Amino acid sequence: FLGGSKGIGRELAAELIKKGVKTVSIAARNLDSLITAKKELETFCQDGQSVEYYELDVTAGYEKVFLINF
Repeated sequence: FLGGSKGIGRELAAELIKKGVKTVSIAARNLDSLITAKKELETFCQDGQSVEYYELDVTAGYEKVFLINF
């Protein structure tokens, strides 16, 4: 589970997929960026691999993030 809608997080997610990780989960505050990143990352997926995404703001506090998004 990593920040992955852009930058280093997105590149790391792509590398994990290329190395055969079954599921990569990415998170960010901006839903549009997440959807775009998911589509881009899915181009690297083989059968059985997937990309999940979570829109969240980790600055909102642990309890709020945990209760709302999981």
